[in-house]
Amino acid sequence: MQNQDQTKKSKKQPDPRKSNSILKYSGMGLQMGAIMLLGAWGGMQLDKYFKIHNNIFTATLTIIGVFVAVYLTIKDLIKNK
Repeated sequence: MQNQDQTKKSKKQPDPRKSNSILKYSGMGLQMGAIMLLGAWGGMQLDKYFKIHNNIFTATLTIIGVFVAVYLTIKDLIKNK
């Protein structure tokens, strides 16, 4: 009986800081993806609205979305340091 109690106590419990860290970084990745997709979608809608065939709004807003996503991610990483 005592041996079973010792084995239960000796099992490692998951570190709550590690799971919190995993959630934080996966959330950052999802945020980056959402910002980039929103930029691309907005650009496609503008290209369709103005009937532009060379997709200049799509390219421009996608690139701006990438820069904004990277900026926000770096800002979050520095803040949480």
